[in-house]
Amino acid sequence: MGVINIKKISSPKILFGMVLPEVVYALYDIALSEEAYERVLKNSLGIDNNRMVKLVEAVQGDTKSILILVIYDKIARDSRTFFKDKLKLEVVEFDFPIYNYDFNMEINIEEQIRLQEGR
Repeated sequence: MGVINIKKISSPKILFGMVLPEVVYALYDIALSEEAYERVLKNSLGIDNNRMVKLVEAVQGDTKSILILVIYDKIARDSRTFFKDKLKLEVVEFDFPIYNYDFNMEINIEEQIRLQEGR
């Protein structure tokens, strides 16, 4: 008889969020597919294709609507797990760092994550 090791899978944890520029938010409003939009964002921002992310619409101040890209610590290796876990992602409280990046500069989120983990 073999031994089965059961590994408890932890739920994804938010690393940080980033405010997306207004023009990117405007494109989000007219995007035909959120998955395709997310894929282009990941490619443009140097994010691993399998990293969990969530687009969240929020209000800054009293009236300004913004779009925040929330970056999670989890990288899914199985696409079925990826989409099942993604359905459970919900951002209720904004108790994590939210950054404003300079979109005129090259952005590599995976490098930023490696730098943060090295602290």
